[in-house]
Amino acid sequence: MSRLLEFQELQQALRNEYSGVIASWRFLAGARFGAIAFSVTFFTTLLGAYPYLIVNQEKLGLFGITALNGMPFLGLVATFAFFVLENRNLHLYNLCVLRGQELEIQLNILRGFFHTLWPPIFGAPISYVWPLWGFVFVGYIVWIVLVL
Repeated sequence: MSRLLEFQELQQALRNEYSGVIASWRFLAGARFGAIAFSVTFFTTLLGAYPYLIVNQEKLGLFGITALNGMPFLGLVATFAFFVLENRNLHLYNLCVLRGQELEIQLNILRGFFHTLWPPIFGAPISYVWPLWGFVFVGYIVWIVLVL
């Protein structure tokens, strides 16, 4: 009887962990979406303010000159920060998917949620994360052009 009790306790612990992994996956999916939405808004604001600063440079005085010279560097730093944040979130997201797949196997869940997702790839080549690399590349080119 104790083996049955141990098995039931183990199954309950695995179900609890599975619930936690699903909650973490949802959070990371939302965090990734929020970071991308924020970055697009932030960079659009920076790029929109740049022509305004050029046109009104004389009216804004020292603030305008400082902002005009500092904006490309702020864009470079923000692009790098976004890249680091997205890389970290992607790694944690992949860990959640892997753990969810392992738990589905242990819980005998056929065609579980995590098995329907794309398989996570760690140390992926550039082609796997091309949108992220493309965003970083274009971002750096834009900010470097504005610096020059």
